[in-house]
Amino acid sequence: ETEAKEVLAFEVTKLIHGEENAKAAKEAAVALFGEKTNNKNIPFTKIDKKDFSEGKISVIDLLKKSGLVSSNTEARRLIEQGGISVSYTHLRAHETPEHLVCRLLLEKKKKK
Repeated sequence: ETEAKEVLAFEVTKLIHGEENAKAAKEAAVALFGEKTNNKNIPFTKIDKKDFSEGKISVIDLLKKSGLVSSNTEARRLIEQGGISVSYTHLRAHETPEHLVCRLLLEKKKKK
């Protein structure tokens, strides 16, 4: 079932965006979600504990700190237009909330 979905995704992407873009999308998906993920090719930003207020951080601040946007206005516009996707997955959770380690995949979509 998974293999069929991967083939379908590749073929649909190829029809819409061309073979080169389909190959790039497949490589990105494998890098991000594959069993043998190669993290060295994935850009990341480490957020320090001091960047949080009462254990929380706004999506706008997160987008700015990650470098995906340069201003609050740009962040709000992209969010309102559906240009930002957030995927949240725990990598590991220790016994105390202070040591919680998680991964956020932030995606800034291109204009159509």
